[in-house]
Amino acid sequence: MAEDAAGNALAVWTQGNGNLNHFDGWSAQYAVATDSWTSPALLTDGANSAYGLRVASTSAGLGQVAWKQERGDGSSNSTQPVDIWARSVGTSGARGTAVRVNVNASGLTSAAYVIGPLALGVNPQGSAAVLWSQRALPSLPLVVQAANYSAATGWQAAVAISPSGTDDCYAAQVAFDAAGNAMAVWQQQSAFGAYGGSNRYTVSAGWGSAGIFVDSRAGDAFAPSLAMDAAGNATVVWYRWSSSNTIDVMLNRYLPASGWTGAQVFAPIGTSANVVNTQPHVAANASGQTVVVWGGNQSAPGI
Repeated sequence: MAEDAAGNALAVWTQGNGNLNHFDGWSAQYAVATDSWTSPALLTDGANSAYGLRVASTSAGLGQVAWKQERGDGSSNSTQPVDIWARSVGTSGARGTAVRVNVNASGLTSAAYVIGPLALGVNPQGSAAVLWSQRALPSLPLVVQAANYSAATGWQAAVAISPSGTDDCYAAQVAFDAAGNAMAVWQQQSAFGAYGGSNRYTVSAGWGSAGIFVDSRAGDAFAPSLAMDAAGNATVVWYRWSSSNTIDVMLNRYLPASGWTGAQVFAPIGTSANVVNTQPHVAANASGQTVVVWGGNQSAPGI
């Protein structure tokens, strides 16, 4: 769900239509003035199976929604080629034309190997970025792709923002600051363990070179969550699974003037925690106030 500064909201969701493996994207708007929701409206094309919706908006209520869409209705094959689609939306109910965005700078148009969830972020000016993971071929690694949207010129060609070597990169997250600069993070699986990859976008230069926010020497890094304040300070949290089988919620901070400050243990979970429930999430407001939430197995020692 996305919400503007006045409290008006836009909710999006996936809904089946009764046919095998077919899903559509729907939306509804909440208006503060009338304290009511509109009737649900079809957001995707209704013909091709669509799912995995993400929505984000500015404080003025201008935003984007992105989703995964099969090249077919899903009734005969749920693993057919999948594309990434997006369209402009607003908390007022305004919506633009749907656009397929998974075409990268080198002309890659194959969508047979889009895998995992999307990430979507919108900056205060209404520009946006949608991120996803995609293989060029079954034998090649997953690469994080990013398509940027300009409020002035529309969607730009997608580019690869993670390394194109042998590591699988997935579970990307993206966040913007007030100036329109962005940070992206993801989980990166190497032959030696899982660590955290990152890349920074600036309005002046676009996406930079991929780096890391943590390596795997102290333990594997899983499920990163990212937030950024108005000044461009970013916080990423994840859970670490060490070689001693201990699980910790970890944190690292990015400062525009100096880069990543260094990984630290934010909350030790213990050796018997439920891995699924320890996945942390972080959120920050414009002034930099930040909150982290996570779960744990209450029957585990020390929880």
